[in-house]
Amino acid sequence: MKIKQISVTGLFGIFNHVIPLNTDERITIIHGPNGFGKTIVLRMLNGFFDSRYSVFRNIPFNQFIVEFDSGNIVEISKSRNDLNKPMGKEQVQIEFREYNSDHAQSFSLKRMMDASDMDFPIGILDDIVPGLERMGAKRWYYAPTGETLSLNDVIDRFENIPPLGRIKSRKEPDWLESVKSVDIRLIESQRLLNFVPERSSKRYPKLPTILNTVSAYSEEIAS
Repeated sequence: MKIKQISVTGLFGIFNHVIPLNTDERITIIHGPNGFGKTIVLRMLNGFFDSRYSVFRNIPFNQFIVEFDSGNIVEISKSRNDLNKPMGKEQVQIEFREYNSDHAQSFSLKRMMDASDMDFPIGILDDIVPGLERMGAKRWYYAPTGETLSLNDVIDRFENIPPLGRIKSRKEPDWLESVKSVDIRLIESQRLLNFVPERSSKRYPKLPTILNTVSAYSEEIAS
């Protein structure tokens, strides 16, 4: 199963994009002015297939659709029934429709995490995650990529590090796991990074530290 087309409506409340993929040549060039959301669309695609759902909570959009060459469709929509709800608290729904079927299977994402949902102090996050520095009550700076992350971003991205894994743990329906069997990898120029098990902390030993991926491959070839 291959991705045939990606589309998004209401991105940042402004943009509507339709991106057909060249499945025959297997290379698609996406071009456009800076700030129109090219990278954001790819992050949303990667976020879905990698279960990093915080991207859909944090980015303003109405609908994100992935169409496959089989005719199957995945639609992710965001709705804020109560206009008083803050950004990130909207309902995010994932729907899957098979080709020639009127029946849609759906899955609602959990609400945005809060410090009260955690069974450990959030102050230890920058101690257990290499390269993470706390900037405010619910914001962290991730030095390797230069990103500012929310609590949900941290939980989604570093679920492999205890105790974050047990917070994120959620039962996704079988159909969703099957849809996400497509291999997706998003590599941005500043994110050619690799994690190696080297650093340790008092609470959680043998945590990974970060190594440039190019350097890692160079050392592997040299040896």
